[in-house]
Amino acid sequence: MDKNYVVRKVRVKGKTVEKIYARASYYSVDTDSSSSHYGKKKRKYAYKLAKDRNHAREVAKELQEKLRQRGPGVLASNRTTVGEYLATWLEIKKPALSRGTYCDYEDLIRSRLRPALGAVKLSELQATDIEQLYARMQQQGLSARTVRYTHTVLSSALKHAVRRDALVKNPASLVELPRAEHKEMKYLTPEQARRFLEACALDECGLIFDLALWTGMRPEEYLGLKWEDIDFARGTVTVQRKVRFNRRGGGWYFGEPKTKNSRRTLVLDEALLERLQRLRLKQREAKKDFLESGEIASYHNLGLVFASLTGTPMSIRNLERRHFKPILKRAKLPDIRLYDLRHTCATTLLVQGQDPKTVSEWLGHSSVAFTLDTYGHVMESMKRDAAKRLGQAFRG
Repeated sequence: MDKNYVVRKVRVKGKTVEKIYARASYYSVDTDSSSSHYGKKKRKYAYKLAKDRNHAREVAKELQEKLRQRGPGVLASNRTTVGEYLATWLEIKKPALSRGTYCDYEDLIRSRLRPALGAVKLSELQATDIEQLYARMQQQGLSARTVRYTHTVLSSALKHAVRRDALVKNPASLVELPRAEHKEMKYLTPEQARRFLEACALDECGLIFDLALWTGMRPEEYLGLKWEDIDFARGTVTVQRKVRFNRRGGGWYFGEPKTKNSRRTLVLDEALLERLQRLRLKQREAKKDFLESGEIASYHNLGLVFASLTGTPMSIRNLERRHFKPILKRAKLPDIRLYDLRHTCATTLLVQGQDPKTVSEWLGHSSVAFTLDTYGHVMESMKRDAAKRLGQAFRG
C-alpha cells in the first residue's frame, strides 16, 4: 500500500466515486487533560485532493516538505484549536526552558489560557477574545503584572504560529495592555533593622534572616545554600543554585540561579561566620542522633546550610508564617514580606553611599540599569543629598 495517498469513496450527485488524496504525516500533542496520554506526541495526517496517483505522490512530497519546514509538532489543520497549539508550542519550547519556567508556563496555560481560549480555533482567534480574557482577569482582582505576564506567554506562542505559517498575523499584537502598576517598595530603616536582628536572636531561625538581611539573597537562594558554598577561610559565601517548590503535587528540586549574574560570591562578617560554624556543629549532632536512633534512612544528607529536621529544604511559606511574621510582631515592626529583607539590604547600601554598580553585583541583578530603576526612590533622596553637598561647597 502506497503511504503517499489514500483512495476514498464519496457520494457526488447521488453517485459513488473514488477520490485520491495526497497524504503527509506530522506530530501533535494530546491536549486532553483527562487523558492518560496528556502531553504525549501522537501521529496525525494532513490530506490534499489530487488528480491521480502520480499527482498524489508529487503533492504528498510537497505537503511533507511544507510540514517539515513548519517544525516538529506544529499543527497544520484549520481545525486546530488554541489549546492544541499552546500544548504543541510548549512541547517545542521545553528544551530551551528551565524547569521552573516550564512549570510556570504550564500552570498558566492550564489555569488561564486553556479554559478561556482553548476551544477557539487558532485561525479564528481575534484580539477581542484576548481583550475579554484580560478584562475578566482584572475583574477577578488579578494584578496588571499578572495580566502582562499572561500576555507575554500567549503572544510568544502566537508569534511562533505566525513564523510557522499557522497564522497570518498575531492578534495579541493588537491588544492594549493595562498600565504596569508601581507599587511602593517596603523595607526596614537601619534602626528598624537593628530591632529586627535583636528579635531574631530569640528565634531558632533567626540566623537565616540575619544572613538574608546581610547578603540580600532571594529566599530560594539562601535556602538552597550548601556547606560547600561557604569558604570559612576566606569568609565568603557563593550562590550556586536555588531551590524551587512544585506548585502541584508537592516536592522540590534544585535549579540554576535566576540569571547568570545571580551566580555570585559575597563576603560575610565574623559574627555571621561564627554563628554558621555553630550551626554546622549542631547539624552534625542532629545527624548523629538520627544514626544512633536507627532512623538514618529517613535523613536526607544533602549538605544544606538551612535544612528541616530530616535534611530537606525548608519551606519558604512555613518559614515566613511560623517565624518571620512572629518576629516582626514581637519587635513591633511594619508587616513586610520575607522578600523585603532583600530590598532592605539594597536600600541600606545605597543610602549609605555604596555605588549602584557594586549594589547591582551584590544583589545579582541583570544590569545596573535594573538596579537604578528598581530603587529609584532611593536614588531621588541621594540626588537631594548631592544637591545639599553642592550647596555647601559652592554657597558656603
